[in-house]
Amino acid sequence: MTEDRDLQRKNGRLLAERLGWPDGAIEACERLEDEYGLCVAWYPRWRMATPGFDNEAGFYAWVPDDQPGYWAVGYGYVRRKQWYGATADELAAALDRQATPTRNE
Repeated sequence: MTEDRDLQRKNGRLLAERLGWPDGAIEACERLEDEYGLCVAWYPRWRMATPGFDNEAGFYAWVPDDQPGYWAVGYGYVRRKQWYGATADELAAALDRQATPTRNE
């Protein structure tokens, strides 16, 4: 693991602890990141006033270098390409069902 990746993992563990991630969530994210080569995180459920910007609690994966969240394109908003699973196993199944950019095996 490179120094940058090692520091990123240490920071991720610290944030997960401070933000109250469920037990085992950070380890599951790291395992999925290593296996699929994607960015993976656990998010709590949140609701927003604007329709279409709500997310369920669970695990999300997206392509590295894809901007997080939403960005404006013309007069609308485009959501980044991401995959979702309520559990780490459900996310892995979703990634296996769809074409993912990489899979490290």
